[in-house]
Amino acid sequence: METTTASDQTAKPRRRVRVAHQTLDRVRGERETFDTEYGKARTAQERFAATSTVLRAAAAEGRHQPDPEDVARRLDRITDAMKELLAELHQAQQAKAEQTIRADERRIARNERRRG
Repeated sequence: METTTASDQTAKPRRRVRVAHQTLDRVRGERETFDTEYGKARTAQERFAATSTVLRAAAAEGRHQPDPEDVARRLDRITDAMKELLAELHQAQQAKAEQTIRADERRIARNERRRG
């Protein structure tokens, strides 16, 4: 039979408080890093990199996550939005590439007609 002492009972709340302080320190650090990197960013790619780096750190698994189900739900929402935006980005890149190819095909056909 295991006995619980008064120090054991106060150790758990103290540990939770210590973990809470560590979480606050981690969040502050992530925000400072984000503010610094985002503030230095001059291009959309740099701003994206700063945002995605901090998002990955904030989403990392661990005890610092308050409610794993809530975190998973939020990450699913973020992921869905990112997938839609990625599809838009790919569509724009594909359209530009196809436009370039068509322009080159027209140029080749025009040169063939001149020679012919």
